[in-house]
Amino acid sequence: MTITTFAKGLSKYSFNTIEEELTYAWNSIYRHWWFALRCSRDYWWVCQEKGKTLDPELKRVYKAFGPVHGRTFSDWWRYSARENFKEEIAPPKAMLLSSRAELDNFIFEDNEWMLLRVPLNIKEPKLIEDFVQILRNHPNRKNLRNPTAKFPLRKHQNIQLEVYENAFWLWQEAELSGDRQRVGTSKGISYYDLGVKYNVNLDLVINGPDDMRKHKKRNAMKVTVHRMLSKVNALVANAEIGIFPSESPLEPRERWSPSQLKRLEKSIANGDWQPQLMTNNEWAAELKQVHAEEQANREEVNMFAAPRHRF
Repeated sequence: MTITTFAKGLSKYSFNTIEEELTYAWNSIYRHWWFALRCSRDYWWVCQEKGKTLDPELKRVYKAFGPVHGRTFSDWWRYSARENFKEEIAPPKAMLLSSRAELDNFIFEDNEWMLLRVPLNIKEPKLIEDFVQILRNHPNRKNLRNPTAKFPLRKHQNIQLEVYENAFWLWQEAELSGDRQRVGTSKGISYYDLGVKYNVNLDLVINGPDDMRKHKKRNAMKVTVHRMLSKVNALVANAEIGIFPSESPLEPRERWSPSQLKRLEKSIANGDWQPQLMTNNEWAAELKQVHAEEQANREEVNMFAAPRHRF
C-alpha cells in the first residue's frame, strides 16, 4: 500500500512503506524543526504545564505538536507532526494526453495549465532545460498556490542542513558544559574549542605555536561560534511560536505566571531540564526497531488476507 504525504519539506511525496517515509522525514528540514523544539526550555516547560501558558502562540504549538522530550522521532512524526506539515490540497501533477479526444475533453481551469509539444527523441538534460525555461517565462507562473499546511515551512533558499546539524550540536554542548563566555565563569568549553570541535571554519584553526595569526584566528573563531549560537537561539525562539526556519529577532514574550516561574527555576536548578538531540546512529537503531514492528504487522495482515483452501 502506497503512502502519500504531501509536505513541502520532503523531497518526494509517495512512499512504499512507513519506514521509507520516516527516512525522508529524518533527512529533511523537519528533523531540525524537531531539534529546535527539543532545545527549547520554554517548550519543555509548557509540556510540563500541560499547555498552561500566557502566550497563545506557544499554547497553539503545544496543542499541535505535543511533547517532544523523551519521545521518539518516529512517534512524533507519525502521530503529531505529519498532519501539521501536510498540505491540505495535493499539488498538481503533470499528465499525458494520449489522444485528440482527451485534449478536446480536458478542462483548463484558472489558467493553471499549459500545453507543450515535446519531441520524443530529445535527450533528458535538454528536455529539462527547455521545460524549466518555458515554465519560468510563462505569464501565469506567478499564480502559484499558497501553502495550505497548518504549519507551513517558512520560505528559505540554499539552506545547508549539515550547517544546521553542526549548529545544534554545538549549541547543545555549550548549554550543557556551562558555556564560560556566556555565564562568565571559568568552567565550560571555550568558543574557540567549540569551533574547532565542530569544524566551524577550518581556516580559523591555529596551526601550532608558530602560527603568526593565532590571536586573530582565535578571536575570529569566537565571533563565528557566537553567531552560530545566536542562529540556533533564533531558530528555537521562532519554532516556539510555530515559525521555521527563521532567524528573525523576537521581542520577549510574557509566558508564565509568578508561580510557574518559581517552579520553572526550581526545576532548572534540580537539573530536570536538558536539551535533547539525536545522533544518526541512534536514529538508525530507532528505525530498525520500527521496521521490525511494521514488518511483523505486515506479515500478520498478509496471513489473515491469504485465501483459504478447501480440502
